[in-house]
Amino acid sequence: MIPERTVLAGHSLGAAIAIRSASHFPVAGVIALSPAPMQTAPGFSAEMIPFHDVPALPPHSLLLTGQWEPGPIKALAQQLVATAADSSSKYQMIPATTHVSILFSAQTFAQIRTWTSQILGTNPEAPFPKTMPALACMLGVIGLAILLPPFLREMNVSRKTDSPVGGPAELASIYLRGLWTTLAASFAVMLFLNPGYIPFRFVRVFQGDYLTVFLFFSGIVALAATYKLLPPLAAFFNVPALSAAASAIVLTLLFAAWFELTFYEAWLNPARWLRFPVLFLLLLPAHLAEEIFLGSSRTSPNPARILKALALRAAVVAALLVGILFLHSGEILFALLSAYFVVFSLLQRLACDLVRFRTQSSAAAAIFGAILLAAFALAIFPIA
Repeated sequence: MIPERTVLAGHSLGAAIAIRSASHFPVAGVIALSPAPMQTAPGFSAEMIPFHDVPALPPHSLLLTGQWEPGPIKALAQQLVATAADSSSKYQMIPATTHVSILFSAQTFAQIRTWTSQILGTNPEAPFPKTMPALACMLGVIGLAILLPPFLREMNVSRKTDSPVGGPAELASIYLRGLWTTLAASFAVMLFLNPGYIPFRFVRVFQGDYLTVFLFFSGIVALAATYKLLPPLAAFFNVPALSAAASAIVLTLLFAAWFELTFYEAWLNPARWLRFPVLFLLLLPAHLAEEIFLGSSRTSPNPARILKALALRAAVVAALLVGILFLHSGEILFALLSAYFVVFSLLQRLACDLVRFRTQSSAAAAIFGAILLAAFALAIFPIA
């Protein structure tokens, strides 16, 4: 690496790391997209700050933030430039972008191209790449999603339920009890979970450890409140459970490979695979509780059942947001990546619903969902 011809770039936590690295190893410049805060501000308490020693902004740094992302991120980025030792750095807000969508804005690339041309003498009129990887990635995802239902039907043999589905009144009663149980369990766990000491932190998934431990304990509490509805232990080791687990693993490999080849580094490397079994076990109770509360499904897709599932998850999200905003849990990464979680949650829930319909097994559907969420968390959260 030739320092005077090197520009460090990063987004969010990566941008903060780029700024800190450049303050120790002189380079030609830095491009920081929506850098993670490195000092407290109104709206960003000390618990939300990944680094607590603010380095001097390196010369020739370009800081870009989105118009629609949290205000403190914009204010702190501006403050870094305003307090820089020289005037060679620049702050720019990219209109109509969020913390994530700033990565896809043409204005972002225009600013980067102009900046690198000033620092490195590159062509300021160089055309943008025409391959459109984001569009290609999304078209591929849509194609895989179209193939998903027949794949799950083939992988999961249809069978009749081993227990009565129950009448509408009974199902409604179980669901309402489950909704209130989920809400109470989530807020109770949020009150007692201390961000400073998180069990299973040895997994070392940045902020993902908090989310998985939160779901583990809230799921355990919910299951304890409805222990009479638990499936037998054998239901986790029979053919439907194994076929659901196999189909989830195949889907994980397919989608991860497609993202890896076209757009994003989503392939689970050995360090992530080593964490996978623990995350799966931590996420299983919450998924099992959700399947129990939703009851068996007579049809698929079942819009009413999907809406009920999303309401259960909304109760969990509400507790997490209260923890961020009022209890200073500091788990801001979950909020910043909320768009990803919303899309994943909807697609995962549709797939879980089909598996539950085919297998008529709450254990099989819970295993399927927990595998997908564990893989998703390991792909989207940084590991240390």
